[in-house]
Amino acid sequence: MMLFLKLLKKNLMNKLELDKDQIEDIYKYAELLFVPSKIGLLIGVNQNDISTFSDLCNTEGNIYYEKYQKGKLITQAGVREKIISDAKAGSKEAQNHVIKFIDDEYFEA
Repeated sequence: MMLFLKLLKKNLMNKLELDKDQIEDIYKYAELLFVPSKIGLLIGVNQNDISTFSDLCNTEGNIYYEKYQKGKLITQAGVREKIISDAKAGSKEAQNHVIKFIDDEYFEA
């Protein structure tokens, strides 16, 4: 079954035929927190293939997923850095966000 899924995923990726620049743009637009369907439109994915593209961006084990997740995480990390800095400087609102980050990480682990 796993082999079948790997072959299906590879077939879907080949069908999209994205070039290197388009693949890098997935990362760029994910950093801006666009969802996969909007990224697909921005990088020129055929409208009939947007659903397939979105599925690949949300399925582990392919370059689209990797670029999408890394882009989102880079932005999230930057936001967290700012919030943590503000919390250390005494911002009560930022401190509440940090407590939520800690709780979320604890329960996700």
